[in-house]
Amino acid sequence: MVAMSIGICMDAMIVSMCKGLALKDITIRSAVIVGLWFGIFHGIMPVIGYLIGEEIYDFISKIDRWILFAVLCYIGIMLIKEAARGEDEGVMSSSLSVETMLPMAIAVSLDALAVGVSFSASGDGPVSGPLMLGVTAFAMSVIGMFIGGRFGMRFGRIAGIVGGIMLIALGIFSVIQGEMMVHRSGKRLRSKGFKGF
Repeated sequence: MVAMSIGICMDAMIVSMCKGLALKDITIRSAVIVGLWFGIFHGIMPVIGYLIGEEIYDFISKIDRWILFAVLCYIGIMLIKEAARGEDEGVMSSSLSVETMLPMAIAVSLDALAVGVSFSASGDGPVSGPLMLGVTAFAMSVIGMFIGGRFGMRFGRIAGIVGGIMLIALGIFSVIQGEMMVHRSGKRLRSKGFKGF
């Protein structure tokens, strides 16, 4: 469960690192705020997945990676533009407002929905798993903030450009990984005689 939680929360850590790159001077308060955003949503999403079950998740699973791709690419492109222009305020600026954090928190925690669906299918209760995910996401996000802040202070604009590229690469990877998973599951269903896959 720990290894799975780390894997699922890795995108939250990367986004937190990029947020740290933009903030540069990281305080415990700002790191905790970002950690709470990502931690709470990684804890909530499995519960939602548990409640909605497989039927609704089948629909969500077709678009979740594209939502993540769109959000990460937008943030990544804006981060690169801000770094190249030397701007201090922007989409990945010092803002920790709801408008800034909510889209990121939703996007990076969508894959946790599948965990909740698996809990529902196996009959496990939605308590220990979501709690583990939430705590892991919080811890990894706080660590990511301080790592990003350290690099941001040291490398300035270059760190911002690298952070933007990392976000775009993560978005592309999420689409490729999602499509491969859909392809593999479709092959398994066809092998069992199911049509339409």
